[in-house]
Amino acid sequence: MASKNRKRKNKFVWTKELIFLIAGLLILIAIAVVINLPTSAEKSLSRYNTAITTYNTDNSTSYTTLPKDHVFKEIDYNGLLNEKTKNEYVYVFYGSLTSGTYLEQLSNINTKAKDCEVKTVYLMFADWYENATDKESLSFITELEDREEKLSSGRTEHDKVSLAAHPALLVFKDNKLVYNTQTYQNATSGDDYNWNMYINKALTLSVESK
Repeated sequence: MASKNRKRKNKFVWTKELIFLIAGLLILIAIAVVINLPTSAEKSLSRYNTAITTYNTDNSTSYTTLPKDHVFKEIDYNGLLNEKTKNEYVYVFYGSLTSGTYLEQLSNINTKAKDCEVKTVYLMFADWYENATDKESLSFITELEDREEKLSSGRTEHDKVSLAAHPALLVFKDNKLVYNTQTYQNATSGDDYNWNMYINKALTLSVESK
């Protein structure tokens, strides 16, 4: 005869309702995690502003960080080749997030672009050139010249894009380079020009053409 003091063991049973409940909770947790992950745009903004604030700290500068609704999108060389074929103005700010001048002008370009109702200014970084370890090799020089030639369609030799020089503000239309700040930076009277003038001229091209 079994002892009265013996505890009765309850066997755990996986019911259909319990399984649905746990599955639902896991789905809600997964959705919450995904929703709270930073988007690509948020990651980019964080990278830009971190670069600006780090430069400010290291160099005692006070360059302005960017707001969430900035006009910038990143583009690479191949993407730009495709984008510049469009029948509209394509704006590109070429340079590096380690350059003080580049970081300083991001906010100025963003402000002017909004004033001129320019929805997008592409950021193309100079990583391909800056990180190359074989700049003296024939293969690199050949590719560099080919890239610069394709970006400089429609310009004279003096006005061509130099991927070795940055920052530079470039404007394309109908697959042609129609504005290049390097033209003025390389001019003998370059001291007469400044970035406020470059930005104003470049971003008002679409306004002037209306």
